[in-house]
Amino acid sequence: MPVYNNIKSFPLFAIAMARKLFILSALLFLSSSIAAQHKDYYQEGNAYMNQKQFALAEAIFAEGILIDSSLHILYPSLANAMMMQQKHNPADSVLDVILKKHPNYLGALWFKGLNYFYWDRDSMSIIYMKKYLKRTKMPNNQVIKGYYYVGRAYEKILRTKGLTKLELSEMIAYYDKFSTLGEGHPAAARVKGFIAAVKAQKPVNYTGRWIFKDPPVKKE
Repeated sequence: MPVYNNIKSFPLFAIAMARKLFILSALLFLSSSIAAQHKDYYQEGNAYMNQKQFALAEAIFAEGILIDSSLHILYPSLANAMMMQQKHNPADSVLDVILKKHPNYLGALWFKGLNYFYWDRDSMSIIYMKKYLKRTKMPNNQVIKGYYYVGRAYEKILRTKGLTKLELSEMIAYYDKFSTLGEGHPAAARVKGFIAAVKAQKPVNYTGRWIFKDPPVKKE
């Protein structure tokens, strides 16, 4: 009879142990999830960015996205960390993911334009910087830089492939906006001098593309 009772009670014991193990596993999972939520991937990644440890920053931002793909702020941050390592193609792919979900996300548009600029894809940089500037409302330091990047991308094309009349007018307009808003900026004086040189050399009437050539340096 005692043996029978022991055998009969064994399934109940097993069920009780299984419940305890399930509860313990759930608590461990919950605690790890809470720990992950309390980890500030944006702040930690930016700390590495400030230290110029871009590979470590990339790893932190990527981990954050893996834990929670809804942390939209991490996508431009990850792209920036990649861009700083000249990983332009992967950075572009990361930005495509977030822009597919949120086409007007300013942070992604900014880094998309910036990534193309340093990737020497100037026409694409102009497109995305214009999108960024179109959607911003208040002029700030980043907006001022945006006008500069558009003008500078146009300038790079002007010096190599040349610009049409319309493109040249846009370059001058964006550079003028930069010079006005960014008065005192280190690049402002150079930009003003360049625009003056362009206006002095620009043909009155031309078709197709015009390429700017620096005037010869006067020998003393």
